[in-house]
Amino acid sequence: MASPLPAPPRVEPTELATPPALPAKWTATALLTPFPDNGTAQAPWAAEVTYDWSVQAMRVSCYSLDGGSLDIVAVGDGSYYELVGGKCYGPYPMPEWSVPSPTWLANRDLVCNGVADVLGVSCQWWSGTTPCENSLEHEGSKPSCANDTWCAGAWIWARADNGFPWRIMLISQGNPYQLPVLGDCALVHLPTFQQVGETKLPQILASCPKQSAERPPQGSVAEALRRSAQSATDEQRGAVSDAVGRLIPGLAPLPGTCTPYALPTWPTTLYMTAITTPTFPYQETPTGPWYTDPYPTQIFYDTTDKNAPQQLSRFYQPDGTIQDTLLLEPTSYGVNRDANGNVTSCGLLDPNPNDPNIGAPVWDWPANDGATCLAMLKNNPQLSPGKVTLIIGCPSDHGRAFYIWYTSDGEAVMFTEVPQCCDVSLTLIDYDAYVADPELPPGIFDIPPQCQQAATSRAAAPRVLAL
Repeated sequence: MASPLPAPPRVEPTELATPPALPAKWTATALLTPFPDNGTAQAPWAAEVTYDWSVQAMRVSCYSLDGGSLDIVAVGDGSYYELVGGKCYGPYPMPEWSVPSPTWLANRDLVCNGVADVLGVSCQWWSGTTPCENSLEHEGSKPSCANDTWCAGAWIWARADNGFPWRIMLISQGNPYQLPVLGDCALVHLPTFQQVGETKLPQILASCPKQSAERPPQGSVAEALRRSAQSATDEQRGAVSDAVGRLIPGLAPLPGTCTPYALPTWPTTLYMTAITTPTFPYQETPTGPWYTDPYPTQIFYDTTDKNAPQQLSRFYQPDGTIQDTLLLEPTSYGVNRDANGNVTSCGLLDPNPNDPNIGAPVWDWPANDGATCLAMLKNNPQLSPGKVTLIIGCPSDHGRAFYIWYTSDGEAVMFTEVPQCCDVSLTLIDYDAYVADPELPPGIFDIPPQCQQAATSRAAAPRVLAL
């Protein structure tokens, strides 16, 4: 099992028991990754967030890369105003939104799984469990929580130096934490977050009507941005572009072809390390427990034979055991090992009766699978310093899509699929080492004899294909 290649990163243990409280007044910038639209991945939005608990209000000024804008002020529990051209319209009911209190993280019974870097920033990894409202589960699947309830994970990463939120991932589309605008997105990055002494929200609210004005509410955030973009003048589009550049420096749209860049391709041999973050609550399965804790991951890949690529994704579990996903042609395997690397069980991977072999991805899998570029982050000081990061969308199935971050040099940054099926454990992957054309350990793709002997058994579906 020894390898001269870099070891995977780890989430270091911590004794933190209570999530940090937020300031009573703060401002932040946000890069928002919306849920896909009927299976089509959407370009990210830029936003400015202002929060003032003295008036229990939260303003989110949101901008799309195609020129749309939406400026709302959520107030109290379940209503909001819209700001348009210096005028305030509303209030409109929105029971899915509630302005969070400064202690909202602690009120959600989150658990800290440890400390590790996220995009180069040391973060506390806080996890929670919420009802899964995505549906999509396979026929006959058993709900993952008590009382026949489907559950999903929710993750909030707080900066280790000041406790401010750095990234949020919500698996359920139902906005389980009722966050205005932010909770309507699958992934939220908060590159800047700062406490302030005063905000303009008291004055803004003082100018707003007490009863609903004539202007109708704008529907979902995505719908409002889409309508705004369609009706925007050239001057308005220019103002939106300026706002995007101010809030998220280097964020810009890219055509689907990624011009002047290109969709990533994999070299003949490849080695990557990562932290894999589960998106489901703890589960007991026939092949052993599936943990909530993020786990170190290694990916070995070889496409010397273009017609028969090989991949091994190796997951190091919190109890010291190892789970291998061995993707081969014509058959793939799930292999469980003890802490010494000895095989304890093995079975065929066959999660889909209509597609009897998962198989390793081909070397140009993004183009082969219909991926397109959505946007780029060029030398963003927090999210992509000194490089260009491509934000890529790739279709999946059942109304889902992959969101993938790769540098323009072809190095993996992040990978996830949203919305996830309630009974599928595909996960968020944060990559670390990326070694092109390495000398892979001899025999790394060998099929264990126990797998060949268990040709009729079935292993649990793989947690992730680690793209």
